[in-house]
Amino acid sequence: MLNGVINIIKPPGMTSHDVVSVVRKLSNTRRVGHAGTLDPAAAGILPVFIGNATRFIEYFPDDKEYFAEIIFGCETDTCDDTGTEISRCEIPHIEPLLLQNILKTFTGRIEQQPPIFSAIKVNGKKLYEYARSGQDVIIKRRLVDISRIELTGTDANIARVIVNCSSGTYIRSLCRDVGRALSIPSMMGFLLRSRVGVFSLANAVTMEQVAENIHELTTPVERLLELFLPKISLQHGDAVLFQDGRRLITTMPIIGTCIVSDEKENFCGVAVVERGVVIAKKVVRSELLHN
Repeated sequence: MLNGVINIIKPPGMTSHDVVSVVRKLSNTRRVGHAGTLDPAAAGILPVFIGNATRFIEYFPDDKEYFAEIIFGCETDTCDDTGTEISRCEIPHIEPLLLQNILKTFTGRIEQQPPIFSAIKVNGKKLYEYARSGQDVIIKRRLVDISRIELTGTDANIARVIVNCSSGTYIRSLCRDVGRALSIPSMMGFLLRSRVGVFSLANAVTMEQVAENIHELTTPVERLLELFLPKISLQHGDAVLFQDGRRLITTMPIIGTCIVSDEKENFCGVAVVERGVVIAKKVVRSELLHN
């Protein structure tokens, strides 16, 4: 069975679930997941995990980077250009310096209200289901972290920005709220996600490339975990004990989450080191070790 991770560029027009469905068919396995949902109209990075790699999604950093357009002069119910117009004004002229100062107020830890057209669940029902049925629902504000918003250019009523933010941040809401801070209706136009943690556009592949050669484009999950987690290498006997869930002593100066391999560099799993004790969290069993 295929195991590993593919850094896919999701094209606009596909849902994140559509991408997963295609990968399931190509890999001939149902065990496929992704890190960080992208709106159907958006494009960009969608890390897809296959087989045993799905067990390790939680260990990957999920901070994100986006290139976005803020369109001033119109606000919609979806907060982007796919929705129904709810407010409009004449195309405004916005001084770049004023806009830069407004953008600064959205950095740091801020409260944000997600769009009504989103997949967040309230009482077991997705928000967009309430919206489509015309039902009222209270949308709770949530805390998100935005470490950077950079204005890269303006054109008529459009501002282009780069945003670095935490998981759970809605760029559509950010674009709406920037306009409201200026007392101008606004919405999101183009959106490209350029990074998710260690995954970037520089090493991403298209859906067409995946369809042609999914096996060669799949990276073992341990090679990616090694990019940001320390590693402990165990002798054969200790590796067997680790895969059996036994706690081990280490003299390595490591605290917290790490990856574990045997002396032949075979991936054994992920552990947490506390006070010199290696505690197994996710184990990859190898029959070679137990023979």
